[in-house]
This record gives sequence, structure tokens and C-alpha cells, in this order.
Amino acid sequence: MASAHSFTSYHAYLQSIFDQRAQKNANYSLRAFARDLDLSPSRLSEILRGAPISVFSAKKVARHLGLSDTENNYLLDLVRSAVSRSP
Repeated sequence: MASAHSFTSYHAYLQSIFDQRAQKNANYSLRAFARDLDLSPSRLSEILRGAPISVFSAKKVARHLGLSDTENNYLLDLVRSAVSRSP
């Protein structure tokens, strides 16, 4: 799995994880990825297309991905910076 630190967008990071899993298993679907992240398929689709995600949901996603503490913190920083009103 690619390191979260090599991404500047949580959308791109999640898409990359999905792509890697789908490459390993041709039958792996967005629905399966949503199940693995404990999200609805429609919500995951929205997120991958650029919809914002809450910090609460991001924490849940990070937990389901089994991220290290530093990757978890980086992912949450990406989410916070995406919804921040100031740069």
C-alpha cells in the first residue's frame, strides 16, 4: 500500500488504495471497498469524486485501513486542510 505521505489529497489516497486492491483482485469492487471501510457505497463514491469527509469518518476509515499513527495523523491533516477556511 502506498504511503499516505506521498499524497496531497485524501481523495487521491483512497482512490490509490482502491486501485491497488482492484489490481490484485479483478473482482474487487467499490462496494467491497466501501464495506471494508464501513461506509455506504454511495458515500464512498461521493468521497472519491471530491466530496468532503468529516474528521470522524476519516478516523473510522483510517482505523479500517490499519494505518500507522503517523499515516493516520497525516490523513487527518489532509482532511482538516481540505475543509479549513484558511490556508
